[in-house]
Amino acid sequence: MHNADRSYLFHVPRGYTGVRPLPVVLTFHGFGASGRAQLALSDFAAVADRNGFLVVAPESRGPGWDFLRPPSRPASDAAFVLALLDDLRSVARVDPRRIYATGISNGAAVVFALACANVGGFAAYGAMAGAFYSPLCDRAPPQPIVYFHGTADRLVPIGGGRVFGVTVAPAGQTMARWAAHNGCGADPRRSVIASDVTLLTFHGGRDGADVHYYVIAGGGHCWPGAPAGIARVADRFLGHTTESISASQIMWDFFAHRSR
Repeated sequence: MHNADRSYLFHVPRGYTGVRPLPVVLTFHGFGASGRAQLALSDFAAVADRNGFLVVAPESRGPGWDFLRPPSRPASDAAFVLALLDDLRSVARVDPRRIYATGISNGAAVVFALACANVGGFAAYGAMAGAFYSPLCDRAPPQPIVYFHGTADRLVPIGGGRVFGVTVAPAGQTMARWAAHNGCGADPRRSVIASDVTLLTFHGGRDGADVHYYVIAGGGHCWPGAPAGIARVADRFLGHTTESISASQIMWDFFAHRSR
């Protein structure tokens, strides 16, 4: 798709014949990045080749996403996402019950905005380093969410604070609000996934809308399991990238059991 200044990239899994409809994972880049950079960072193409789904990497109009304007505004990024999905359906066989949204940082904010607005027909959401919940989210149906945050993230601190002039709530508090919104139990189950990764699972969400919250000890503003070459560069500027888990594979495993 290329309409004026709006475009996206997409990856078709290796060996796909076009016969059956495929699930779709949208992945939104962070501030100052690009769709191409997000595909490389997340390594979603490799996960898609193993598991058989389309990957779509939208491009923001400027350095970042304006995630606050609603889809009713024709020039908004939310409206772009809806147009993108319509365009994708015209060029690929898409399973409408298995469309998912993911992103990091500013791109994660897009993911949560889409969950709050309940637009696009997304079946579940995955994000890292950029959680939020606003009163507008109260009107949304239960939304399955898997989220990641590093304890040493300096750009978007896990404990909250001022981020680019906006007050951000602690990540744990935000995920607990989503869990309560979804009808999950208040006390999450704690599981040690790796020496530096703890999973907090909020079970019992209505319509299967559980919340999984991964805390990466010592992790920076990074995509867990990013390819080694990219991780080495990111480590110098954004903090440590854990190799203990692959966020993209975990997201897909979470998504694979959830459809509209």
